[in-house]
Amino acid sequence: METHISELAWRNPDEAADFKALVRISVVRPGKILVTEPLVIMVALISASSWGMIYLFTESLTVVYLSMGFTKTQASLPFLAIAVGVLFTFLPRLWDMKIVRDRQREKVPVQPEDKMVGFAFAAPAQAIGLAWFAWSIPPMVGGVHWMVPTTALVLVGFAVNETAHTLSRYLADSYLLYSASAFSGLALVRAIASGIMPLIAHEMYAGVNANYAGTILAGLATMFCVTPWLFFRFSKRLRQRSPFARFSLETHYRTNVESN
Repeated sequence: METHISELAWRNPDEAADFKALVRISVVRPGKILVTEPLVIMVALISASSWGMIYLFTESLTVVYLSMGFTKTQASLPFLAIAVGVLFTFLPRLWDMKIVRDRQREKVPVQPEDKMVGFAFAAPAQAIGLAWFAWSIPPMVGGVHWMVPTTALVLVGFAVNETAHTLSRYLADSYLLYSASAFSGLALVRAIASGIMPLIAHEMYAGVNANYAGTILAGLATMFCVTPWLFFRFSKRLRQRSPFARFSLETHYRTNVESN
């Protein structure tokens, strides 16, 4: 592909980066993006908090359903409700495709924020699902059929998967050339959260109180409900101020990637 841009040239495919370049690209740059880019910091914290719920539930759901008289095998089956919730994430994709078609028809570039509608639904869905689950389980709520809290997990499954998908794609659309570095920071924070959550889950649900523990999680999720609107309102301005996002977008347009 010829770009007719003199300062852009193919790298030698046989060229191997030296150790210094490897460290700069694979370690220093992802670390710099993670700690200096407000958008990456926000995405990493939100995504890690949401994604960590799945790892927290690997320990806490068994405790909850054992207290409802389930066997150990039966207590693992509610995870299927989370899987069902994941299936519903196809619905926001239909809306995303409509937005892309509309922008193409109008000959207007698709902005990263245009495909974040699903996150606007996922954030409150997670808060509602966690609150619903917290106050339909023992010990403070008794005599409720097991399907009531289990249905709440469908909302949680949808919210966790939709949040992870939408925010990951947002980073890819925003940082383009540097998306791998942005994803490295995101993966690091998510891995840390995923490692911590199972360690505190049993103590939260068995040691404190399942209802109170669930309420704390629902409260934190409620705080994140405002974040989609913060992205809609401020993220474009932050992208324009970001040297990484701005350079990536300029390179993207200059090479006429879309038209080729």
